[in-house]
Amino acid sequence: MASTQKTATGHSLDEECDLIDRLIIELEPQAFAQFLARLDMPPQSNDRLRRTMQTPAPWDKV
Repeated sequence: MASTQKTATGHSLDEECDLIDRLIIELEPQAFAQFLARLDMPPQSNDRLRRTMQTPAPWDKV
């Protein structure tokens, strides 16, 4: 992107719009229903994640 002369506010607004573009998901109604159904499903067992979450953080170790 070429450098332009913008105020800090103008630059911030442009960045906010770029972030919003990444957050909005557009789907057909059927695909959206499937997406919501997957979000509502209970999480699958994940032993590796469980071990990671139970391992003390390095900064918590004495």
